[in-house]
Amino acid sequence: MHTEIGEQDMLTAIEKVARGEVSLPGSILTALVDTYIRTTGTGKKNPDRVLTRRQIEIMKLLAEGHQSRDIAHRLSISTRTVDTHRYHIMRRLKLRGMADLTRVAMQHGIADLHDEGRK
Repeated sequence: MHTEIGEQDMLTAIEKVARGEVSLPGSILTALVDTYIRTTGTGKKNPDRVLTRRQIEIMKLLAEGHQSRDIAHRLSISTRTVDTHRYHIMRRLKLRGMADLTRVAMQHGIADLHDEGRK
């Protein structure tokens, strides 16, 4: 990336760095923000980066409409373990309810509501 910077902007940047502040030209800052938004889904946390494989598996099943007891039976774990995973998924992704969980799962390709396994 090539960026042009004026003399006054350069002096301002040097003064900021001398004070221990970070100084980035606007074009670089814009590029960083754009990249962040693209890779994290508008600033929300990306499930693939903050959830374990098991949590993603449970998120998929929840988003597809499976009940905790069905997920527990399918994965050979307790219903309480499923509910604990659900709690951590919601907390890590800052989701407010099942509609949010389903939306995020679909946006990130974790769940497809047209799957045959949906109950």
